[in-house]
Amino acid sequence: HLGISLLLTLSSGTILSAEDSGGRGVAEHSLHAVSNDEGTLISEGNTPILHFQNAVKSVNGKWPRSAYVHPLYDLEGTVITEDFPQDHGHHRGIFWAWHQVWVGNQKRGDAWECRDFVWEFRSTKTLKHKDSLSIIAEIIWKSPDLVDSSQKMLPIVSERTTITVHPRQPNHRLIDFEISLLALQNDVKIGGSEDVKGYGGFSPRIKLSEDQIFTGRDGTLEPITTAIDA
Repeated sequence: HLGISLLLTLSSGTILSAEDSGGRGVAEHSLHAVSNDEGTLISEGNTPILHFQNAVKSVNGKWPRSAYVHPLYDLEGTVITEDFPQDHGHHRGIFWAWHQVWVGNQKRGDAWECRDFVWEFRSTKTLKHKDSLSIIAEIIWKSPDLVDSSQKMLPIVSERTTITVHPRQPNHRLIDFEISLLALQNDVKIGGSEDVKGYGGFSPRIKLSEDQIFTGRDGTLEPITTAIDA
């Protein structure tokens, strides 16, 4: 089992609504991080835990994205997330993104579908605590849909994300995500999909077994595309 807790804080600098490196020979169970041009890998001893993607990834230029976790591994070191799955190429590991990013009365890209949206990294660092290890990333959201008179993209939101990995327990591990967003333009709004589903925000793309079932208080449920009463 993997426990993930999330704290999302939305601050308004103006208005925001809608509302290291480790090395070889590490101790058998110590948490450590190794960074390269792609991102940062956190492991415990020789077992990988997660990789945080800094560099932009795409498939032949489609769905360019960064600032997400993939792979995420289970306790035995098996990859349990998917990136660029065939049915939804924009899905990626553990990610947090919104279909709607508005400045004033105009939409500025689509972070969920990776269209006309840029995550510009300002810094990434790791911090070792007594019993845990954190990745701290400072990111600026931009879009080619919001530029100045010289066609330079303007900053929309400043994101500060802290991912804290805790030591393995007998049958689980806890990973905390704290995501703080600060508006850098007047009247910034974020939201989910513009339909009855309303999806968006913090999301996992997890590999599912072939015999996946959904159950509720009254037994097995038939999955549908909208919210179910369970």
